[in-house]
Amino acid sequence: MALRSLALRVLRRTLRAGLRLWASLDAPAGERRVPGTLPVAVLTALIQIPVAIVSVSTGASLYYGDAGSHLTIARRLFDSIHPGFQQLGTFWLPVPHLLLAPLTIPLSWWRSGASGAILGGLCLVATACALYRVCARLGFHRAGRLGMLAALLINPSVLYIFTTALTEPVLLAGIACATAGLARWAVNTRTPSGGELAIFAGIPTAAAVMSRYEGWAFLLSGCLLILILHRRRHGRWRDLWRPLTGFTAVPAAAIAWWLAYNWGVQHNPLAFMNGEYSASALQLPAVRAGLDPGAGNLGLSLTTYNWALLETAGFFVLGCAGLGLLLLLYREGLSSRNLVLGITLSTYVFSVLSLYLGKTIMWNVHTVPVDQWNARFAMSVMIPAVLCTGAAVELLSRRGWRMRSGVALLLVAGLSAQTLWWAAAPWERSAVMREAKGQVMSRPESRAVFLWLRQHYRGGRVLVDETSTAYGSLPTLGLPLKEVITRSTGSIFHDAVRNPEEYARWVVMQRSAFTQGAHGNASAQTDIVGTTLHSNAVFSERYRLVYRDSINVIYECF
Repeated sequence: MALRSLALRVLRRTLRAGLRLWASLDAPAGERRVPGTLPVAVLTALIQIPVAIVSVSTGASLYYGDAGSHLTIARRLFDSIHPGFQQLGTFWLPVPHLLLAPLTIPLSWWRSGASGAILGGLCLVATACALYRVCARLGFHRAGRLGMLAALLINPSVLYIFTTALTEPVLLAGIACATAGLARWAVNTRTPSGGELAIFAGIPTAAAVMSRYEGWAFLLSGCLLILILHRRRHGRWRDLWRPLTGFTAVPAAAIAWWLAYNWGVQHNPLAFMNGEYSASALQLPAVRAGLDPGAGNLGLSLTTYNWALLETAGFFVLGCAGLGLLLLLYREGLSSRNLVLGITLSTYVFSVLSLYLGKTIMWNVHTVPVDQWNARFAMSVMIPAVLCTGAAVELLSRRGWRMRSGVALLLVAGLSAQTLWWAAAPWERSAVMREAKGQVMSRPESRAVFLWLRQHYRGGRVLVDETSTAYGSLPTLGLPLKEVITRSTGSIFHDAVRNPEEYARWVVMQRSAFTQGAHGNASAQTDIVGTTLHSNAVFSERYRLVYRDSINVIYECF
């Protein structure tokens, strides 16, 4: 009898807790607190943790070559022949590597990609909670908030990308948190101070700005939002500097530091834009070969990007998002709420413009060549897509319980059908996952050569030109980076290329470098080790061939 009474009490308390939780998802946002944020964080973590475990255990988290590169850059900040901030390089923006660095300290986490999955999981929790808070700040009720969360979390592309060490998770988390901070500033009856704006919007915007260049477009759109809303509220310009300075101070300081870093390391403050290892320099051969289909063609740029977005977000979600956007504009025009949502579309404008200007290359079924490349760049538009989906659910469900029930059933049916279609062949039907699988299948030798060396390693340093031998596969090698001599080690690399027997026991090079002349050139695509050493008589006398495949060779000093 006592056991039955205890069970009933536990059941009643559980039901009451569940009802309170359900009610909190419909509670209005307070000046600082937004009820329901903690349950959203817990739900997101419960969904993402098993996905991350599967992704890491199967090696899928390292399918993207760039994911391994980001992990390696993060680890070499402290594990390198010359550790330090100069190891950040100038090719990629620095914040993802700085956040990854402490998570790459355990060698096994770096090898397996678990470091990226941990950071990605934290970023997904931050993104989901921030977007939930945006919905609450903008007056969405439970239906709209849950509709937004469902569109975000029931998407294999989103769940997968947040298990990798790519830069998109940090970008999305930064933009989502900054949007939440700007929404709080836009709708609060008490205007937050410049300091509050700096903390809740400026800091996450700085994280986005220093993660990917889409963040720079978001910074500009955020400034425009502040300018318009301040003018509407006060009708004068003299106090505009307070909110504008509060929002831009931290991102501006971050940009200034990045320019100074590039100046100090490469003697060129714009090295990240036009330097030897900048994105524009690395894609120049493709541009010269005419493999940049969107450049100068706005129609093709739109078609290419929109198709990638369609395959990433899904037909149903994009349809709901389009409906939500139209309903918002029809009902409210350029209201403060719509402007807050509108700034998240800056990533779409930036991405299409980047394709049109030839700054970015994207390939899919609508381009020549027909291939899959950079489809993940569409991921930055997932934020406005899910927010507008939530808006559609919110606006349609306000017409009584019958309409609310119908919208809920339609949302569940649509998302279920879309998810089941993806689940039937996720590595083929998700553009992001198809691109990842294509990358790992296109470079099996680059992983195999490092796996062989890891299994047969008997001490000594390894000399390799990482820029030409799949730098993203170095986690597969799994050795402490202080045992690996690469271009990032500076002068030691060039000394080792001239006199390898004094520095390295193992030398990895590409066979194709043998046909590129004795010295080749110093571009990022040339294997300096191979082009320099293949005809070196002393090298031939001191090293013996121990591994060969169709692309790579390994020599060992004897």
